[in-house]
Amino acid sequence: LNFPVQPHACLEVVRGRVPVHQLSQLPTQDQSAPFLHTRDLGSLVGRVETNAQAPARLATKGPFVTVPRVGRALEGHIKIVSSPESVVLSDCIFALRSADGTDLTSVRMSLLADLGSLQAEYVGGCAPYLTIRRLVDYLSARGFCCHHVPASSEPGQGLHLAGSRCGGRPRMEVQASRDSASG
Repeated sequence: LNFPVQPHACLEVVRGRVPVHQLSQLPTQDQSAPFLHTRDLGSLVGRVETNAQAPARLATKGPFVTVPRVGRALEGHIKIVSSPESVVLSDCIFALRSADGTDLTSVRMSLLADLGSLQAEYVGGCAPYLTIRRLVDYLSARGFCCHHVPASSEPGQGLHLAGSRCGGRPRMEVQASRDSASG
């Protein structure tokens, strides 16, 4: 397969961290940001517009490409959030942010061009899920240089994962097995 990405394109992998069942318990008196869950991805068009809100301190800054962490990777769930605004991600979603100016349309197209292989990375019997390690391995095998970023960090603040170099910087080892449910 021919993937339309520049060699060694650098991506930040952000795992959402707010469970849907805890959303109503989070205080939003001060500043809030839109909350994005898997159910919202089908109707997403560039900008997150949901009624659900969560504390802005838990938000992730866009733009990014969404990838479901739980459930199935469907074409309609791999979307570009083009707005640079902050969004609070459900723990059921990954966001892929460019760390080096890589065009997010090419990232999305690369994922969709080999969707069957991405779907094969999901494990689990009842509710299939994708770990950080499996997603990073999948992306790395396709020429991306990936590192994990905590959900509320600014772009460019990632922890590099083991396996290669990104922007000339060595990656740090992540202590997690490939199939760990915590990823």
